[in-house]
Amino acid sequence: MVIRGNDEASLPPSPSTAIMTPSSPASTPSLADTTERADNRRRPADGVDCWNEYSTKHTTLAQDIDCGMLRNGHCLWGFVIYRTTYTSHLDWDQCLHRLRHQHAETLAFDHAADLLESNPFTVFDDATRFENATAAEIRQHFNEWCNTAPMFEQGTLPHRSGVGAIRRDRYGSPRYRLCISIDEGAMRSIINDDSDSWLDSKGYVNLIRGAWRPQPEEELQEEARLYGRSSPKMWEAVEGVTQEDVGWCRISYAEVVMWYHLFGRMHEGDLWGRSFRRWPEVVRCW
Repeated sequence: MVIRGNDEASLPPSPSTAIMTPSSPASTPSLADTTERADNRRRPADGVDCWNEYSTKHTTLAQDIDCGMLRNGHCLWGFVIYRTTYTSHLDWDQCLHRLRHQHAETLAFDHAADLLESNPFTVFDDATRFENATAAEIRQHFNEWCNTAPMFEQGTLPHRSGVGAIRRDRYGSPRYRLCISIDEGAMRSIINDDSDSWLDSKGYVNLIRGAWRPQPEEELQEEARLYGRSSPKMWEAVEGVTQEDVGWCRISYAEVVMWYHLFGRMHEGDLWGRSFRRWPEVVRCW
């Protein structure tokens, strides 16, 4: 399934890959499309209270993702993917196949393989725009896309339309708060991964936080003062950023679904602060 920019009003749940290009304008779904998508939304297992986010009742990873979609009125989930390497289309296809296989393995362990149908693997694939793109360039495009994406791809219900609904959609779902990029190194790490278990996986992707901004100079100075330093600590530059938190990190490609689940369950800033590791370390869930 090929989707040119935002010109498809209705994005049906499908196990295929949705290839996105950044050039086309967004459109708003019709009332008929909206109603049909609302009727077809997946529902979690009986007995799961999706409306109590702080319930102590044990839920599985898949049930949490289900509940997140239900609370937000969504029918799609999953991080969108940015392709930034174009050395080999065959290797890229193999990379996506392996990444999708890891998604399927994670959900199958939870007896929820059908949940993969609601993650169409939305991929931004445009060499003229994204080849060798930096995290900052991807973040800018991602945030622009997120301004309208919940309406055109989720089929936002009429009574939830408008700026307020977009804001709830954006900040209620990890899909519109973080994204993934796959560069040459990440692609090679995935297709060359020969581990027998996800615990030993060496493959990784880059997880980019949409809300990240450089820490203001006055905060850095205050932090230095509190630690008894005369000036802020300077880290090795990563894409020009010399602060500790550069706004993106590497995560295991075998744990992408787990990270999506965690960012849906926990406060984003807290989880990022606790989990973030600077390049080139690969962050693990365990």
